[in-house]
Amino acid sequence: MTTAPTRVGPVLRRRALRLSDAARARMDRAPVAGDEGAALLTRVEGIDPLRVLLFGSGALIGYGVRTRGDAVDGHLADLLARRSGRGVTIESRVRLALPTAEAVQSLGGAGTVTFHAAVWCPRFGEELSGGSVRRSRRAVRAMLTEYAEASSVPLVLCTLPEPLGDDWRTRLRRPRIAAFNEMLRREAQSSRCARVADSGTYRPSDPASTTGPDWHRGFAAQLFPTVAAALSLPV
Repeated sequence: MTTAPTRVGPVLRRRALRLSDAARARMDRAPVAGDEGAALLTRVEGIDPLRVLLFGSGALIGYGVRTRGDAVDGHLADLLARRSGRGVTIESRVRLALPTAEAVQSLGGAGTVTFHAAVWCPRFGEELSGGSVRRSRRAVRAMLTEYAEASSVPLVLCTLPEPLGDDWRTRLRRPRIAAFNEMLRREAQSSRCARVADSGTYRPSDPASTTGPDWHRGFAAQLFPTVAAALSLPV
């Protein structure tokens, strides 16, 4: 039996988001789109490279590491290269705290035309920022429609990581994240371009639980089967 999300007032939502965002702002992170520097490419050399685009925010940011190679990008590239026997290029266009409504727009004129698959992840706190699952559904549905109109590249949607623990932020977020993720799965099933990958777990009381090389390695392992299927690789 699924527990209905508790109604959360705007003050408590803002407090939960502010505490989470402030803690992550103090962490090291890998470079993201919008930082100064060259294109954010992670490569495994080889023949006929597979090209995968990462966009959105949240777990794809790379908190707790300083290079894209140490974030999910490098670990996912290694897994895909070993399975396919081909080269792999992962291009990251992830941005800090990017709302769902701005996800496709953030790709700019470059779009997805040169890629074999794309991976999108919602920002941390997306389950609270919309105020209700209904509003989140509208934002996700609009994003999928916009994406499908601009691209035929297979799209992988990451769920929000499932919260562990019994602190107040976990009690606040657990049913709302479960409802958001269920909505995401339903919208993906209705879409002609998307499928869903689970993002694992974290502890809201400890933002470090979604950081560091070990977490990113595990996140890549969670994503790998779904991304491989999107690329028509044997799983």
